[in-house]
This record gives sequence, C-alpha cells and structure tokens, in this order.
Amino acid sequence: MRGDDELEKNLYRHPERQGLRPEEVYVMQHDIYSLGVCLLEIGLWDTFVRYNPKFDVVEAPGLALELSLEDLRRKRPNAIQEHLVALAKRRLPQLMGEMYTEVVISCLRCLDEDSLDYGDGEDADEKADDDTLVGIQFIEQVLMKLNEISV
Repeated sequence: MRGDDELEKNLYRHPERQGLRPEEVYVMQHDIYSLGVCLLEIGLWDTFVRYNPKFDVVEAPGLALELSLEDLRRKRPNAIQEHLVALAKRRLPQLMGEMYTEVVISCLRCLDEDSLDYGDGEDADEKADDDTLVGIQFIEQVLMKLNEISV
C-alpha cells in the first residue's frame, strides 16, 4: 500500500493506485490499465514523458499527452484517466484503427463500475477477487483482439 507522488510514474498507474497512500490493494486490473496507457503511447507513436538523457531526469510531459506539467499537477487522477480515454477516442481510430482503439479503451476502463469487459457487472471489489476470470477475460479482450489486427 506504499506509493509515491512522482507524476511520471502516476501517469501509468490506475487512479486507485496513485499517490503516497494508494486507495486500493493491487489487483491484476491495475496492470491492465497500465498496459492501456502504454498501448495508447505506442498507438500515438510518441511518448507521454520527455526525459533528459544527460541528467537522467524527467523534463516535462511529452507532446502526445496534450497536457502541461501544471495540468498534471492540478488534475485529479480520475480526470487524467478521462483525458487518456478521450485522447484514445479522438486520435487512435485514424492512426491505428477501431479495434486497436477498442482494446486501449477496454484496458483504460477495466475497473470502471459500468465495464463488462472484466466482470459481469458486479462491483470492482468482486471483479478483482477472481484472477483466473480476469486472466481469461484479458486474453479475450486484449490479446485475441490485438492478434486479429492486420496491416
């Protein structure tokens, strides 16, 4: 349950797992969310975090994120999640296609109460308890769909 407040790390963490004292105990869906952020970056062909290799430090958010450092500091974690989903909906279809976009949004929304991709509509606590079910649904919602994409 320990965390940190490093913006460049929190950007890749589910809103429940951000900050010095994360709200929730780790579950597999937290990694699925992080994968969604990485897939979004890949789909946009740009990084969300700009590093200074000379000093091995973060300089600023990458341009693909479309947020300033002040925006990141000011916005609540759920607002960042919504921004990422909106960014995926707006930019990914023309770059990567509808199926890739659906996979990314499914990952970013995997713990939302109204998400049926990783549960049968039960609350998030019940969804998180069955790792086998989550694993099977991950294969169906992410791996199989990514495998169907052809160029």
